[in-house]
Amino acid sequence: MTTIDEAGRLQEAKTEYHGFKTVLTNARQFTRTELRNVVGQMKKVTDANGSCQQSCRVTSCSQLH
Repeated sequence: MTTIDEAGRLQEAKTEYHGFKTVLTNARQFTRTELRNVVGQMKKVTDANGSCQQSCRVTSCSQLH
């Protein structure tokens, strides 16, 4: 997606899908990587610095429903 900021400059953000991994890139070219499991639940989110922001674990099949 391309937008124009307050100064009239073009700003581009994009989303890439790679199986269970989604890579989001903002207008400042910082990325955020989201990893989901087979049922779409968030497993891990990693920011542009490689810091893990969230980690979720499914410990039993009952949590999938």
